[in-house]
Amino acid sequence: GELLKGTSLSDKSLNLLLEKLEKYQPRAIGLDIYRDFKAEPQDLIARLQQTENLIGVCKGSDTTANSNGIAPPPEIPNERQGFSDFIHDADGVVRRHLMFMNQEAVSLCPASYAFSLQMAFRYLAADGILPNFTPEGNLQIGNTVLKNISPRTGGYQGIDANSGQILLNWRSSKKIAEQVTLTEVLSGQINPNAVKDKIVLIGVAAKADFPDYWATPYGTKLDEQMPGVLVQAHMVSQIISAIKDKRALLWV
Repeated sequence: GELLKGTSLSDKSLNLLLEKLEKYQPRAIGLDIYRDFKAEPQDLIARLQQTENLIGVCKGSDTTANSNGIAPPPEIPNERQGFSDFIHDADGVVRRHLMFMNQEAVSLCPASYAFSLQMAFRYLAADGILPNFTPEGNLQIGNTVLKNISPRTGGYQGIDANSGQILLNWRSSKKIAEQVTLTEVLSGQINPNAVKDKIVLIGVAAKADFPDYWATPYGTKLDEQMPGVLVQAHMVSQIISAIKDKRALLWV
């Protein structure tokens, strides 16, 4: 697609993509692409506003990098936004899952829940499984408590634990989801059953366009790093499996 306004997906392509996906009835759609500017076409504006199962993304402020973050898509209401921020350890590797946080006053991103958590919430809500908080401030979804790491958890001594974060139990397979290209979706080459009632994440996996690559336990070298959208998929999967399949969460 043509590159516009520093995004990897033009308004036209995004509109066609959302229109196509809607027909296949996914349970939740996550737009893991920053769009801190207004959409031009009227039909895309309406689609972003009205697609109830669509989650948009924004990025929180980072005082260390002197950045106020990146604002969410203006058409998507607050309750359908999630922050994209990951935390990595001192060696650059992502081993933790940041689930919720209070944004700083200067943050352009109002979301207090992670994009991955918002996706999981939407998916589980369709099964009648709803989140709440325990008196200790841990997130509980259904009967499962996701216990926050504290400043004295295992090897994490003195970390800033004012947010809700858990250890990330990566899935055993690096390939966590079926990946299809924009062209394949728009030309109708995908099986609708692969989408129906599932979660769809829209993001960029190409290294060239936008460098959103992360070191993970699967590999830290540049050519082994994982695109952010796949890291998000591992995070969504960890939460849903912990709740639905009682898959163990990591602890020390």
